[in-house]
Amino acid sequence: MNFKFDFRKQFVDSNGGVLATIEFEIHQTNSDAEKVSFSYEAEECWRTACEAGILIFADYFKRIRKDSIEIRVLRVDWLPVDSSALGVLFATVEGLNQFFGIEVNGLAFDSRHGLFTLPERRRAFDQ
Repeated sequence: MNFKFDFRKQFVDSNGGVLATIEFEIHQTNSDAEKVSFSYEAEECWRTACEAGILIFADYFKRIRKDSIEIRVLRVDWLPVDSSALGVLFATVEGLNQFFGIEVNGLAFDSRHGLFTLPERRRAFDQ
């Protein structure tokens, strides 16, 4: 199934913001060996950020899901001024969490200060 996640946030007290749109192809698999496998087909300049985002997402996913999935990154849309590796990484994590309906406590973007928060996996589901 294809899924497109659009992450657009404006900074509160200044011009500018963060932008990253990522298109995924996601399939359930029957793999017992690997819970989350992935491949990358988008622009090479965002490969590391997307792969890191998928690895962070996989830490969350494996704590609450038993199924196996394959994630393929098909495309990353970006703008030179508003896109960064950190924004693409965060959009990858947030987009996949949204697709799978996973609520991660503390995962956030603070638009006032331009801060990204990625909770440690053992704390991501604490109440």
